[in-house]
Amino acid sequence: MRLLIAIALIFTLAACFPNNPVKMSMTANPLPNTPEVAAAGKVIFEQRCQMCHGAEGRGDGAAAPALATKPANLRLLNNKPEGLIAMRIIGGGSVMPAWKNILTDEEIWQLSRYIKTISQQEAQTVAKK
Repeated sequence: MRLLIAIALIFTLAACFPNNPVKMSMTANPLPNTPEVAAAGKVIFEQRCQMCHGAEGRGDGAAAPALATKPANLRLLNNKPEGLIAMRIIGGGSVMPAWKNILTDEEIWQLSRYIKTISQQEAQTVAKK
């Protein structure tokens, strides 16, 4: 019982801080869902992400073999909320750098929209097979 109370307290306190992971993962993309936003995200992807994640986002970029952990296949994130994708971009991962001090908030949301777009395209392609 004490453990449940402690966990609830931690989540409650975390919700009070800006850019906390719990809140961020549940945040909807504030940018409009337009081809222009996804296209802006694609430009950022090509400049910043393609070297590890590959041209199609499959985790097979030129730098991928040299990394300790294989980059994620971004085309498999259809079931993930955009807030969670943005949170990962902001904070990085095991070998992925944190982009919070490099990209603007708008760029992070543009990039997350592009990643969501290509993952939805992948899901539609798989569903047709």
